[in-house]
Amino acid sequence: MFDKPKLSIKDVLAGEPEPKSDITLFQEYRSEFNPEQRFKGGKAYVGEDLITTPNIFT
Repeated sequence: MFDKPKLSIKDVLAGEPEPKSDITLFQEYRSEFNPEQRFKGGKAYVGEDLITTPNIFT
């Protein structure tokens, strides 16, 4: 029938040359968070040690 559009979430930062994805922003600023702080994220965040993600292999 109809193909779903391929979308991605981007954040636009004033003064930055281009939009950045959420995971890129997290990776750039993760050192500013407490190392004990945990986060929850979707499938895009699989592999990040501080982010709990859904089990995509079930």
